[in-house]
Amino acid sequence: MKQDLNHLFVYGSLLEADNEFGIYLRKNSESIGFGVCNGLLFDVAEYPGAFYDPDLKTTITGEVYRYILGIF
Repeated sequence: MKQDLNHLFVYGSLLEADNEFGIYLRKNSESIGFGVCNGLLFDVAEYPGAFYDPDLKTTITGEVYRYILGIF
């Protein structure tokens, strides 16, 4: 069965419309809407990192985008 793998969960500074990736994302994808997953956020140098774990009670909020295959 073929899966539809052209969705991206975005959180943190990547949601900001005025940074380079935010601008690129909005030009090359479509916002699907609000998203939440179970996991933890942590610092990786100057950027946030995310650890997905469906068993955790803590959540990460963000947005889901559908992008054109091959652009990322």
